[in-house]
Amino acid sequence: MLGLPGCFMSNGETGGGGVILGTASEAVLTVMVAARERFLHDASGDTEGEEREKERLKGKIVVLGSSATHSSTKKAAKILGMRFEAIPVNREDGYALTGGKLKACLVRLRERGLEPFFLTATMGTTDTCAVDDFGGISEVLKVYAQDTGRDIWVHVDAAHAGAALICPEVRDKIRVSVFEDFHSFDMNMNKWMLVNLDASCLFIRDRNWLIRAFSVNQAVYDNHHSEGGLVTDYREWQIPLSRRFRALKIWFVMRTYGVEGIREYIRKTMGLAERFEKLLKTKQHLFEILAGPSFALLVFRVVSPVGHKESPENKLRRQNKLTRLLCEKANSSGKVWVTSTVLEERYAIRFMTAVSTTEERHIDMAFALFVELAEEVQSAEILDEEYS
Repeated sequence: MLGLPGCFMSNGETGGGGVILGTASEAVLTVMVAARERFLHDASGDTEGEEREKERLKGKIVVLGSSATHSSTKKAAKILGMRFEAIPVNREDGYALTGGKLKACLVRLRERGLEPFFLTATMGTTDTCAVDDFGGISEVLKVYAQDTGRDIWVHVDAAHAGAALICPEVRDKIRVSVFEDFHSFDMNMNKWMLVNLDASCLFIRDRNWLIRAFSVNQAVYDNHHSEGGLVTDYREWQIPLSRRFRALKIWFVMRTYGVEGIREYIRKTMGLAERFEKLLKTKQHLFEILAGPSFALLVFRVVSPVGHKESPENKLRRQNKLTRLLCEKANSSGKVWVTSTVLEERYAIRFMTAVSTTEERHIDMAFALFVELAEEVQSAEILDEEYS
């Protein structure tokens, strides 16, 4: 349904498979534990000093992500007591992690004697729904593995945008075939695929590393079915021992809408963001688009009133103030609800259209409201200057 490479399937040659977890944050922590187990096993070797070498390496290993990577990766590293290195991204690169920036970071870390072992690459970052340069990342890591003998685990966090892979045109655009070079992939059906919380679908290239990391033998767990390989013990694929029955609600959604129905819904909500973009572009004296639309998200801000001549610093300060006021007024209106972010010191509004009940009339209403409020905050700014 998502078009993932065969290596993530349970019947694939690599021994992959999938498990339904609670959240994408749980998924990244789960695979990070498996990645650490794999790295320490491969790097320490099977020697008398193996445990001492593992302890030495634990003080040097590093988790990687970009400055736009979701905070769950940094949090997982913190839980496991490991360093986290954020690779800066900027507007010139579409706020996406590039192969070149990853390469430069790897060089710096090696010069410091550190060992990067895990990278979160993102399909649909939280701030802007940017897509990291999967092809460039793959090529850089192949060379790195040849030069160092270290295979860095790549986890693809597609919590929100992964739902769009149900559309063939999206798979082609992001080159989903590149995921074959990576180790795990996660998307949340409860974010954009009409399933209620919680339903996070984690796929892994080699399930044996999960089992190795999470297997705990205790007499009360013994049973003939597990010992005979007749069942899959998902307690060895996750942190908790117990599991909720999440598959049933997913089944109901799939039976109700079907694959084509969900595709139609995803395409419709992306189209609504494109409609909002076109509307904003008709009022360029009021708004500036900073990112998107991407996976039903558009990020924009208010511009300074026409005719203002000021330093770049004062202009940035003024636009941040106006955008913050617009965001607060819009949310106080009770007609829309938007969230904010900060991109390279620019305060911005995130406008998301991935809601099942949103129609074109709601987009038009929201645009009219933003225009009214933007004109109001710009006028108030001019009056404040005249009487100050």
